[in-house]
Amino acid sequence: MSPEFHETLDYLVESSYQAVQEIIAAGRGIPRVHVAEAIDHAFLSAADLKALGLVSAMTREFPSALSQRERALGSMAEPEKVT
Repeated sequence: MSPEFHETLDYLVESSYQAVQEIIAAGRGIPRVHVAEAIDHAFLSAADLKALGLVSAMTREFPSALSQRERALGSMAEPEKVT
């Protein structure tokens, strides 16, 4: 890879990264630096995502929510267990 190509590629990747940060920050109404920290951290817990303002809410009652959905749609078969 030529130095010129590498420089161009670096510019494209960095400008895309900055654009993603700005879009998320604007959409969530949070500082861009918080978005950058979250992206750089990579894997975050649901509590961390909520604390950073990247999600609005979380629930620990997924089975209950699923049951309500099943009641609304009619009984659904159990998913297959993957081993």
